[in-house]
Amino acid sequence: MQEPRKWIPMLIVVFLVLIIYSVWCLREKIKSLFNSSKRSRTYEQEELLTQDYQIERQIACGHYGRIFCGKIKEETACFKQINDKATFEKERHIMAKLRNHENIVYLIGSVASEKHVNPHLIMHLFTKGDLSRYLSNGNNLSRSFKFDAVKDILNGMKFVHSKNIWHLDLAARNCLVSDENQIKISDFGNATYSCRCKQELPSKVNYRWMPPEVLRKQKITSKTDVWSFGIVIHEICRAGKLPWPNLPILEDLPRAAEMMETEELPEYAAVPEINQLMRNCLKNYKYRPAFHKLNLYAK
Repeated sequence: MQEPRKWIPMLIVVFLVLIIYSVWCLREKIKSLFNSSKRSRTYEQEELLTQDYQIERQIACGHYGRIFCGKIKEETACFKQINDKATFEKERHIMAKLRNHENIVYLIGSVASEKHVNPHLIMHLFTKGDLSRYLSNGNNLSRSFKFDAVKDILNGMKFVHSKNIWHLDLAARNCLVSDENQIKISDFGNATYSCRCKQELPSKVNYRWMPPEVLRKQKITSKTDVWSFGIVIHEICRAGKLPWPNLPILEDLPRAAEMMETEELPEYAAVPEINQLMRNCLKNYKYRPAFHKLNLYAK
């Protein structure tokens, strides 16, 4: 008659485990609801900032919309008009997560009310423009400028990846130059969260900055941005010029991937530590390091 009693302790343990698991699930649900509410309040606060704004002239046009300069509360600002509402919401959420880093363009606020046909993101305006144009305008760029520019972008991308975000459109044209010559990473229209179950290549992608494995298999990983960073380093070192100028990007992607892997790039002897960093970024996928393993030290 005492045999069934042996199961009582086990049943108690199972019961306790179920209670603990239920409490944990309830806690996570409440936490999720709280974060959602907090995020909504953040967006509302961002939109409150746009009560006194004025959009002026168009200054650029990109894949996802147009860029305007204007004013918000008497301060000059940049207004990025995004045609697609889903893209707008995604980019706004990602930029909100990347606030307060010195090498990321700061999101001031947004315009998303119904009276606007297309929503806008509001950011700081940089009169020196993007890094690609700055590099190709014949500016007498010193060794220290190039070194600092590479280091700024590296620091910014380390921060982006630490937040489990992939940029997927890193290029000199998407980096801005401040009045103090500090580089700010911008344009997160292609960005995605690395924790997504299925990672797909964005529909509007520039293959010129994509690694060979993307050209062959259309597959993105955490190392996609690292390769793009290597291309940006080449742009910085070579006055805005891209490596492998004769790539058949539009005609034959597999052939272009083969050329990337087999054709050696010339040495950049002026700043050897930058040259080595670039070559590490442009390695085969298996040997290409992640951002948190990349460093740049002055000699």
